Amino acid sequence: MASYELIPILFALVMIYITFYSYKRKQIAKYGLIFWNVVWIISILLVAFHTYVNQFLNPLNIMRVFDLYTIVAFLLILFIVFYLFRAVSRIEKKIENLARIVTIKPQLLIKSSDKNEKSDKENKKESARKKMKNNEGQ
Repeated sequence: MASYELIPILFALVMIYITFYSYKRKQIAKYGLIFWNVVWIISILLVAFHTYVNQFLNPLNIMRVFDLYTIVAFLLILFIVFYLFRAVSRIEKKIENLARIVTIKPQLLIKSSDKNEKSDKENKKESARKKMKNNEGQ
């Protein structure tokens, strides 16, 4: 194994460790752990067995393994950008709904407190009437 193959393999091993560490700290979900570990393991296999990979690339008119890395990396980046776009859109909708609830709820509280004030006034009137009846009955 050449030294230029060792650097990407070490990088992938470090990334596997960081991914696992992030999972243990609950910074990424189980599916994120699986996805990223598959990515790092495939990259190790492609680097370690690049001579075998070249045999499969020739019919596809991809001349070098590095070209395959470039294509796969570009597609992976597009996938991640799309996934993040979807996640941000969902979060924006949740924040928008939360903002609506926060702006509407004080109005509901004011209306309910008005009702409570009315009921308090009515309760006071009723208690005054009862006192008057009790005083009249004595």
